[in-house]
Amino acid sequence: MLKIKKLILFLIFLSYNSAFSQSFEFGLNFGFNNSKQSLRTDGAGLYSSQPQGIIQNTIQGIPFKVKNLQGYNFGIYTLLNFKIKDDAFAWRNDGSTIYLGIQPESQFSLHGTKIMDSNNSTWNNKLYYLSIPILLNIKIGKVSILFGPQLSFIQDKESSYDRSKGLGNLSLKNLANLSAFNTLGSVAEFDMAQYSDKDVMFVTGFELELPYNFKFSIRNLSGTNNISKIENQTWKNNSWQFSIKFTILNTSKKEKISEN
Repeated sequence: MLKIKKLILFLIFLSYNSAFSQSFEFGLNFGFNNSKQSLRTDGAGLYSSQPQGIIQNTIQGIPFKVKNLQGYNFGIYTLLNFKIKDDAFAWRNDGSTIYLGIQPESQFSLHGTKIMDSNNSTWNNKLYYLSIPILLNIKIGKVSILFGPQLSFIQDKESSYDRSKGLGNLSLKNLANLSAFNTLGSVAEFDMAQYSDKDVMFVTGFELELPYNFKFSIRNLSGTNNISKIENQTWKNNSWQFSIKFTILNTSKKEKISEN
């Protein structure tokens, strides 16, 4: 937790240290996530004998289907922009300036997945992260291209279970020997302790400037490391993130004008 606090303080320091930038922004963001996870049993193969409707995902050799989980995101962003080229498209009578920026952020977000077995029993696994994206921002006109890493630290984990009606004990028998599940009586709970406490994702996306200090952002977040604690299991986060940003502070470095 101390490391997280130091990282947030560093981002705040960057927010107010704009002396060497051509422009500086500080603002808020809020939006929603559409998340899914890939589940792999190492060495099981992609097309091992799987029941109909279960697609390419296994937990300890047992096939499952994964579905999207809807979540949210909100936080703050900063942007330090440096002008690298004037009149980039002068030949088109456009004359847009190109900026290269550093965009550190801090946001709270909900990711995860829905896991469904062959009997359509569903586990809704929710992972609440404090995320620190550190992105490069290439801005041309009103459009920015974004890419870079995102560090995420677990703040909470939650799972709910929707059992198929009239199922009997069929699912519980299949899950009893899997360390990813806890089976108590007629209930099968996903063991959220089997998720690791941090993740590293790679972010790609773009932003569009809108009127009245708003921006619209679309990002793809692709997990780069295994978030499973179970041996021979590889689980990775994947999310699409849609956000609206509101710029609170926007300053530009005043260029000196030489007198003739």
